[in-house]
Amino acid sequence: MDKEELRAAIRTAKKEGDKELMKAWSKACCDNILADKDVLAAKVVMAFHPLPDEIDILPVLSALSGMGKTVLLPEVIGPREMWAREYDDGKNMSKGYFNIFIPKGRVFLEVDKIDVVICPGIAFDREGHRLGRGKGFYDSFLKDVQNAVKIGIGYPFQLVEHVPVEPYDILMDKLII
Repeated sequence: MDKEELRAAIRTAKKEGDKELMKAWSKACCDNILADKDVLAAKVVMAFHPLPDEIDILPVLSALSGMGKTVLLPEVIGPREMWAREYDDGKNMSKGYFNIFIPKGRVFLEVDKIDVVICPGIAFDREGHRLGRGKGFYDSFLKDVQNAVKIGIGYPFQLVEHVPVEPYDILMDKLII
C-alpha cells in the first residue's frame, strides 16, 4: 500500500469506527501517556491540540500542566515549518492553519530543552515509522529535536504492518497505541 492508499484506509477506519470504543481507546492511550517514564521525567513536553479524528489528549495536556511541566503545542508558520508555543492549560487559544487550536503563549525557541515530543500520525509501524498527513511539518520540526524522546500515539488500527518511508522521515522512539 502506498502512502495515499494507507491514509485513505485509516481515514475510512476512523470515520466508520465505533465511537464509544474509540473514546475508550483514547482514554487508555491518555492513561498510558501519563504513566510513561519518559513523560513523567520530562520537564518540557511538546504535544498537540487534537483534531476531531485524533486521540483526545486534552486531559494529558491539562495533567502535564498541573504537574508543573512546560507544555508546548505546535504552530504552523510556513510551508513544512512549525514552531512551538507555550500552552497555558487551554487559556488564550486561537485557530491557526487547518483550524488547529494554538496557544497564544510565547514562542519556545530553546528546542534543545524539549524532553519529549508526543506526535500524532495517520499510521505507525512497529519499527517506529510514522505516516503523517503529508505536509512534512513534524518531520521538519523533529529533525531539530534529536535528543527528545519521540512518542507516536494513535488508535490500535493505526498500527500497521508497514509504513512507506522516505529518507527525510523521522522515526518514533516509542509508540503508545
